[in-house]
Amino acid sequence: MTDKNKNYAAFIDIDGTLITDTFTPPERNVKAIEKARKRGHKVFINTGRSLANIPDELRSYALTLDGVISGNGSHIIYGGREIYAACFPDSLLESLCRFFLRREDAACLLEGIDEMFVLGSGRKCFGGCENIITSMDDCRKKLLGHRISVAAVKGVSADECLSRFGGEIEIYRYESFFDCVLKDCDKAKGIDIMLSAAGMPLERTIGIGDSANDLPMIDKCAIGVAMGNADSLLKKAADYITGTNKECGVASAIEKLLLD
Repeated sequence: MTDKNKNYAAFIDIDGTLITDTFTPPERNVKAIEKARKRGHKVFINTGRSLANIPDELRSYALTLDGVISGNGSHIIYGGREIYAACFPDSLLESLCRFFLRREDAACLLEGIDEMFVLGSGRKCFGGCENIITSMDDCRKKLLGHRISVAAVKGVSADECLSRFGGEIEIYRYESFFDCVLKDCDKAKGIDIMLSAAGMPLERTIGIGDSANDLPMIDKCAIGVAMGNADSLLKKAADYITGTNKECGVASAIEKLLLD
């Protein structure tokens, strides 16, 4: 499946893939990644989370790797340097604030590159965020000018958001919420940008993930790997199915594809 005489680029999702029930990657995954990099392969994180929404310890680990694609392809760091950022314009942030501040049944977490903000009643669902926007005055004074790359939404249908903001955003649906990012951002586009920066070919890429937003990555990479806990759509699209995240499926895939 792979040419053991050549170096590959591996793109790895975080939630449901690299980690299990905590934000510390299992030791077996860490060791497999370390061995792969020592052999000359490059390993990148490719997550739907914005950079600020990756917990500190995990973010510190991710930044020791070859690069990080965050926010479903909206922000990219390669070799410790930011090479791409697609952030919400202030006009969109104002529109989102107007929409969600009127909706007591809805929750919206604005995930940024450096900060996160929660809109109004959203703090009931996103309680860990201390930056709370409760009015349009707050929006203008506290929020505008910050680099926001993801809006995580609960309590409103994705179709309603597409109807209101569809000309500006892409939506990625999960079991209990959905993410909004700028139009044309996805994990596949992030891979293209990263490969260009790293000078590596698409035909030597491996993507490992578990959920619907990983589908562009699985389709893009030469070898798409679905976790054992992945949804059926992703498993159907993948070239190879590894173990679950609790079984260290990332390590199993790296060992099989890059280390055997």
